[in-house]
Amino acid sequence: MPSGITFDVNSAAIKGDFYGPLDQVSTTLMEYPKTAIDVVGHASSDGDDNYNQTLSERRANSVSSYLMNSGVQSVRLTSFGMGETQPIADNATQAGRAANRRVEILLTPIVEDLLR
Repeated sequence: MPSGITFDVNSAAIKGDFYGPLDQVSTTLMEYPKTAIDVVGHASSDGDDNYNQTLSERRANSVSSYLMNSGVQSVRLTSFGMGETQPIADNATQAGRAANRRVEILLTPIVEDLLR
């Protein structure tokens, strides 16, 4: 996802500026149907570890649902959260915490068994 597209504090709701990039992602995913898609949610270090884990899962599920509603086959999507374990910025600053409230989309090619 483009940097700067993040979630509000304590929220898994997709913000308005997130829709355009997600629409572009879903269009691309439909053009390349032989890919598996991991949607990985993240959280800043604010709050309890267990809560942040659940929040990161909710963020991933929110994006997965949007992609499914945009036509991406659900069988291709796997969603999970990493909580606060993989920050990309310093949680000591407000900007860093904002950057860490994110979702990443990882693509893996689906390779058919060549030995058939």
